[in-house]
Amino acid sequence: MTELSKIAQAAQYLAQCYEARESMDILLQDFAPTTIADAYKVQDAFLNILGKSRGAIGGYKVAYTSDEMRRLRGISSPCAGGMFARTIQSSPATFRSAEYVSLAIECEVAVRLGANVPAAKAPYTRQSIAEYIEFLAPAFEMVDFRGSAAGTGPDALAIAGICTNIANAGAVVGAAVSHWRGIDLAAAHSTMRINGEQVG
Repeated sequence: MTELSKIAQAAQYLAQCYEARESMDILLQDFAPTTIADAYKVQDAFLNILGKSRGAIGGYKVAYTSDEMRRLRGISSPCAGGMFARTIQSSPATFRSAEYVSLAIECEVAVRLGANVPAAKAPYTRQSIAEYIEFLAPAFEMVDFRGSAAGTGPDALAIAGICTNIANAGAVVGAAVSHWRGIDLAAAHSTMRINGEQVG
């Protein structure tokens, strides 16, 4: 089986599991990718299949952004995933939990780019990327855990996560903060309350 056909088979398998609300145990399959690069190819193909009914990609998520989180999970670098435009909503928003398998929300910072970012200038730093940012906003990421098995081997957890789009199910974006450059983002934190009770 060629690498191209393995990627297509992996993507089709993931799409079938996703639609059937079944565990996406991609790394237990013979056609599973073994590298980060191939995992992103599977993710792209997977999202292309889902996009036939869900529409266009409207943004991206970045996971495992902290050194501590990567150390705890044994992941070497941050991982990215796509977000369908129809799943990105402005606050306030209402969702039905029955539409998800295992819904959770995570506190995030959303970034809206105001211009295309030239790939030729990569890699970017916090300082060099700033000129392309239109605004920041507080946000929730919607995650829908589907129980994918990580398998074993180098970067297994990252490969499984990337293939399954890091469990993204959308986002809720709050009010835009245009004058964000004076904020110490590294020291910023959020408080989560449910029905008035602080939970995190």
